[in-house]
Amino acid sequence: MHHWLMRYTKNKPMRLIEINGEPYLERYHILSVFGFKIWLHRFIRNDSERHLHNHPWHAISIILTGGYREIVALKGYRNWDIIDYERGNVNVIKADKTHRILQVEPNTWTLMLVSPRVRKNWFFINDDGDMEAGPNGGHDWHRTAGNRDNTYLLRRIK
Repeated sequence: MHHWLMRYTKNKPMRLIEINGEPYLERYHILSVFGFKIWLHRFIRNDSERHLHNHPWHAISIILTGGYREIVALKGYRNWDIIDYERGNVNVIKADKTHRILQVEPNTWTLMLVSPRVRKNWFFINDDGDMEAGPNGGHDWHRTAGNRDNTYLLRRIK
């Protein structure tokens, strides 16, 4: 399935998400319907050096291949739970779910059904344990995105 997904997404609009200048996640836009988005995510690696964060939208993520380990903040952000997701599992990601990906299996792909925007920004837990606003959600990023080859080519030129 990984090879089929690579072929299927070759010319789809893609946003490369980086952490500290290194690829973390490829986000592919598949479809928009009534404000809902369908995305495919290809995880390149974990995001364990980032702070716990939440999202500007609600989503349902279905693990298509591979799997990952997620840390989720519980009430008050001082306690955590660790959850393992494998192929076929569904991860419900509410906008107030604060988490990060600790470990990623090679060739992990997820199918995301993303709700229309519920707030403007992402939020991260800072080093003091407080929530602070992160970047704008960029819900319509796909309108100006290139495909995978163009995205990586532009990254090399920079």
